[in-house]
Amino acid sequence: MSGPTPILTVELTVGDLTLDDLTGLVWSGSAHHLGNLAEQIVRAETGECRMLGLALPTGLLIAIGGVDFRARPGPSIAGAATQTDAMVWLLSVHDAWRSLGLGTMLIGRLELAALDHGLDRVVIEVEHDNPRAATLYRRLGYRVVGSRLDSWRTRPDQHYLTVVTVMAKTLSRPTATSRCAGGAPG
Repeated sequence: MSGPTPILTVELTVGDLTLDDLTGLVWSGSAHHLGNLAEQIVRAETGECRMLGLALPTGLLIAIGGVDFRARPGPSIAGAATQTDAMVWLLSVHDAWRSLGLGTMLIGRLELAALDHGLDRVVIEVEHDNPRAATLYRRLGYRVVGSRLDSWRTRPDQHYLTVVTVMAKTLSRPTATSRCAGGAPG
């Protein structure tokens, strides 16, 4: 078939995640991961963080992520989050919807949430073996500020240990023009 490639436009909804959304998120990770998401959704209800999802018109979630308004506990190292930083984390885009700008859109909304919370610096961590995500974050203006060991529970009796690159970005309020065009702050 020759000729121009057809363009498909899909209207997406951005909204806060709820516990009811978890049943549709099995694509995002293990049962233990979903349990962690549930904990973060409950925290979001207290205002400690914000958990967002991008949904198709059918309501099916195809991307999720969060922004934590408080620094994570842990050792103080160069480049680590401070009490004045927001932490963007738990980012996931459904495999079938990757490389279409959804991660960019979601991160932009999470950055706006940080600004709305009075925080103008965002930290994001990327595993050493995820160059695709690191490239996206660099394109969005994040710069490497350090690295550290990180771990999280994958099952009740097992932890995953990895090296993460810590990246940070100082935010500024977008202009009305950039916000209308869907641009991320910064």
